[in-house]
Amino acid sequence: MAANKKQRFSNILKTSSKFIVAFILLTILYALANMGVLVYLSGSLPIYEYAPVRQCQEAAALNWEEIHRLGGYGFLIDARGTVLWQSRDAGIPQNVSLSDLLNRNLTRGNERSSFTYTTAEGNWLILSYPSEVFSNEPTFSIDAAPAGQQRLLLFSLLALIALYLLGIFLLFHRLSVRLERSVQEIYEAEEEKKRFFFRGLAHDVKTPLATIMAYSRALGDGLLQAEQAEQYQETIFRQANVLKGRLDDMMEYASLEEQLADKMQKADVLEAIRRYVGENYSWFSEREAGIDIRFRDDDMYVTSFNQSLLARLLQNLLNNSVEHNAPGVCIHIGWDAKTKCLTLGDDGPGIPAAIHDSLFEPMVTGEPSRTGEQFRGMGLANVKRIAELHGWELDYDGEFRIRLA
Repeated sequence: MAANKKQRFSNILKTSSKFIVAFILLTILYALANMGVLVYLSGSLPIYEYAPVRQCQEAAALNWEEIHRLGGYGFLIDARGTVLWQSRDAGIPQNVSLSDLLNRNLTRGNERSSFTYTTAEGNWLILSYPSEVFSNEPTFSIDAAPAGQQRLLLFSLLALIALYLLGIFLLFHRLSVRLERSVQEIYEAEEEKKRFFFRGLAHDVKTPLATIMAYSRALGDGLLQAEQAEQYQETIFRQANVLKGRLDDMMEYASLEEQLADKMQKADVLEAIRRYVGENYSWFSEREAGIDIRFRDDDMYVTSFNQSLLARLLQNLLNNSVEHNAPGVCIHIGWDAKTKCLTLGDDGPGIPAAIHDSLFEPMVTGEPSRTGEQFRGMGLANVKRIAELHGWELDYDGEFRIRLA
């Protein structure tokens, strides 16, 4: 379930990323299409044919007949401003000052637009056009286009806007459908998880509670012999402890985050593990379980963690190995300094592969009950939660692996 949940959130992230990329590409295409329409349908003349782009230009190389037809003309001046040649009589004075040239080229709103070039001899060639024909200002002259072309331009721009809006609508619609489907799947999975949790809770509470009620009724009726009554009392006490343990596990699961925030401190994780094993070695010995620490005494890894929660994690994992294996099981704890990974396993048969995907979900264990269902438990769910709260990664592949970095 946890893996599926992560996969669904990953799918939502991928879908959102694809939408963002598609929206950016659509916007770029729209901008390029607008530029293309404005350039090719604005009525502007191909300026490169009548105002050459090369800085060095000879007067003899230009088509003066076409230039004159557009209302343009040209003249040639030397470095002193003396007019050496004119393409046609345009009232150019014999001498042109630098300020006149600057006025022609830099002043906005002039009736004429001028373009300045140099020649091989070091003279200046000036081309002058009416501003309504050629402008050296960055504008689109839509009004200069024929009426039919203006209408085509208007329809083209409106069509591009409509296509752009349609594209945005389709993108948002597709995104909303996919997100709605993913959110619905997450919601249904969470609801199923809750139903499974409460079914397991009811199962775990009902069994010991039914025993307590039945045995209490028998004791209350006064029909039991003294020895049998004592056995019933012991059974009631034992089942009450089982019930208390189930409730304690659930309370622990709900309060783990509060416990973590209270006592985070920087310490050596490996030394904490050595200390825990040493303090509980007699418990393992009494149950005929061996425990082997497979890292050196001088190995250390200092990080911030809650020592009581780490002890709880170790207790759940190591007790799980003892309780679900035959006497004589050998438990091992290893450490990989390169990957900063703890490994905890045993030489028992391991956890059934059928429940690997739901191993860390609340109310799941691998031990079948007499009714053919599964006993529920919170141990491994608490282990997973403790690891997540510390930012550690926990998985199981024949043995438990906890990546601390």
